[in-house]
Amino acid sequence: MEYHREPSGRRHSPWVREFRVVYLNDQAHIENAIKYVENNPLKDGKSRQDWDFVVPDVPYV
Repeated sequence: MEYHREPSGRRHSPWVREFRVVYLNDQAHIENAIKYVENNPLKDGKSRQDWDFVVPDVPYV
């Protein structure tokens, strides 16, 4: 099996070395996250995915 390797020759790990926790603290953060998820397929030239179980966002209180 061929493994992807880092420039140092080490195999890539599925575990991150550094990470960040992202909180959605206000309505603007929530709206940006929704737009990111909705537009992500378009970046790869794929069509927008619309699902009948997805409902409009409820404003953050």
